[in-house]
Amino acid sequence: DWQMVCADAQGAFEVCAPITTAKPLEEQFLNVIERYSVLGRLAEFEARLRPRFYVLPGIALSGQITALYSSTNVGKTLTVLALIQALILKGQIESKNVCYFNADDNLDGTVEKLRIAERCLFHTVLPGERGFETKKLPDFIEELINSGHAPGKILIIDTLKKFTEIMSKDKSSTFMDLLRRFTMAQGTVIILTHTNKDTRADGSPIPGGTSDVPEDSDAVFTMRV
Repeated sequence: DWQMVCADAQGAFEVCAPITTAKPLEEQFLNVIERYSVLGRLAEFEARLRPRFYVLPGIALSGQITALYSSTNVGKTLTVLALIQALILKGQIESKNVCYFNADDNLDGTVEKLRIAERCLFHTVLPGERGFETKKLPDFIEELINSGHAPGKILIIDTLKKFTEIMSKDKSSTFMDLLRRFTMAQGTVIILTHTNKDTRADGSPIPGGTSDVPEDSDAVFTMRV
């Protein structure tokens, strides 16, 4: 037997490490899935839910990403701010939860919109003021998510191309993934952005940039006059 063979053999045998049988593929698959699965966490997600309401009547729901497209100088920003103002004055939205990121104006336009913000006491953030730059927006959103301060916050991003490269699928997709995480944390996003200069055959506007923004938004509207 093997013991006699080993005894007769010249030189000592070294003790080897035991052979580990490879895990069946199904077991390996389950180990990976269980690492990421949220099975059993339903109650936790239900606890995060908040009542839905319109932050822009008939247009934008809380906890969602809404994209508004138009050509330049149509008035989408003033329309949005006027609707937000009305809800704040009615007490349906807390002004401290609204933050307007304005990267689309000259000084005249900035002052015009600041007058609305000052009247309603909602926040305005401007590139070049108090150390803010457009490239810092993702870090700001990450901080809101990670600190648990995203619920109830309403971010108005004007205009999208100043905060991400709308012609880059990779960068647009990455930015929209971040916004989705923000809404999963019960924040709300309103994106203001531009249509193409060309229109469809029927004259309707064509959203500018890649398809990632409209595809990854919960609601998409185009405005024209």
